[in-house]
Amino acid sequence: MRYLVISPCVDARTGKEFAAGDEFLPEPDTAQAERLIKAGCLDFIPDGAPLLPGTDHADAVVVDLRDQLARANDTIIGLNERVGQLTAANDDLAEAGKNIAAKLEAARNELIAATGDLNTLRAERDQLEQQVKDLTDSLKGEDGPAEPAAAKPAKQRS
Repeated sequence: MRYLVISPCVDARTGKEFAAGDEFLPEPDTAQAERLIKAGCLDFIPDGAPLLPGTDHADAVVVDLRDQLARANDTIIGLNERVGQLTAANDDLAEAGKNIAAKLEAARNELIAATGDLNTLRAERDQLEQQVKDLTDSLKGEDGPAEPAAAKPAKQRS
């Protein structure tokens, strides 16, 4: 595994001093690498990291890492734009939801009022039906069953 020095450090085995941007050679053992990474002195160099012609190895690694950083920044910018779009869409949906909720509340209130009106009309109808029944019963009780009036003979004209 290759390691890039990102903060000045000293190899405890050899006493060799490293500056930021150097490759840590000879490669440290696993325990030493873990300590130096945790301390913020080293980072991994990706396997197969390309080297640029005419530059030393450390410069090529730095250039490659900067390219990776630029790509990561471009990705972050794209994601930030997408988050902005999704936030705007979410806000639009929330506003539409408020409008729908207001319409639903108005419809609910109208239904409650109509139900009240319907119940009032039903009660009035029931009262009228009772009055008709009472009147009909009353008429039957006074004169007996009502008979149709006898037809009067028509006058003849001469």
